[in-house]
Amino acid sequence: MSADGAVGAAGATAAEAGGASLDELLEALEATLQRLADPSAPLDRAVADYEKARGLLGAAEERLEVVRRRVAEFEPGRD
Repeated sequence: MSADGAVGAAGATAAEAGGASLDELLEALEATLQRLADPSAPLDRAVADYEKARGLLGAAEERLEVVRRRVAEFEPGRD
């Protein structure tokens, strides 16, 4: 994803994924998935929404991994 907000290979724009919190990413992903559930949606929109959902999911997974590492630092027995 580029810093100018262009859509990256995974589909989410930098503006959507770049500075968004995990909660914001999950909300955007939920909205995108709801649009995907619309059987009357045009194919072009469905494909774009699918790509966007993949990008949002990837960004959310990255944020979650950062949180997991931060939490692991506070686990008992860790030097």
